[in-house]
Amino acid sequence: MNLYIVIAVVVSLALSHGAAYLKGSNDTATRYELEVKEAEVQSYKIAELKQGKANERANRLEASRRTIQSKLDAANERLRNRPERMPEVARANCTGTSGAELSRPDSAFLEREAARADRIRAALDTCYQHVDAQ
Repeated sequence: MNLYIVIAVVVSLALSHGAAYLKGSNDTATRYELEVKEAEVQSYKIAELKQGKANERANRLEASRRTIQSKLDAANERLRNRPERMPEVARANCTGTSGAELSRPDSAFLEREAARADRIRAALDTCYQHVDAQ
């Protein structure tokens, strides 16, 4: 009879300790899953914030490009009244060499190059802002 009592105590202890172990490991797994979910939510919030700022920079760049193009179009419209080339007399006397007296093709070329430089500068500024935000 003593043997049966000892076996019963050992079995009951094994069962209770096994149940406690399983419950503890389930609690640990649940806690870990909660931490992982919280970290995911936090990372999504950070990524969303960064993407929003990147979108703002892209919108500012696009607005800057539209402004540059508008200025170029306006300058080209003003240049339509200029002569195609300087007359021979002006070439011989070296008159007509200031910016206000340049021929239409030469002025248009310089306006396009200035606009291209402005677009590159705007893109570079946006790149700097993006890198600085990291």
